[in-house]
Amino acid sequence: MKEMVERRNNDDMPTLEDIIEDFADEEFQSKHKSPTRRLMNHKESTVEHKKIFYNKLNRGEYSQTYCIAPGKSYVIEAQGGELPYELAE
Repeated sequence: MKEMVERRNNDDMPTLEDIIEDFADEEFQSKHKSPTRRLMNHKESTVEHKKIFYNKLNRGEYSQTYCIAPGKSYVIEAQGGELPYELAE
C-alpha cells in the first residue's frame, strides 16, 4: 500500500496532456497498419490456444478462457468450482 501511495505522489507520473500527446504521435497511431490482419491473427491465435487448453490443460469443470491479444490467452478458474448462484434467490 505504501508503494502505491508513493507512486501516486510521485511527480514523474504522466499528466493527461502527456497521454494525449502520445495518442497524437504518428508512431503510436501507425502501430497497427492493418486492423483486419490483427483481428484475423487474434482469431487464429484464439482457436489455437483453445485447442491446446482443451487437449493438454488439466482444468476443472468451471473455468473461463480470456484471449486478450494475438498470442496472449489466460484460463481463469474459481477456487472450489462454480459459485452457488442458487443462494442468491
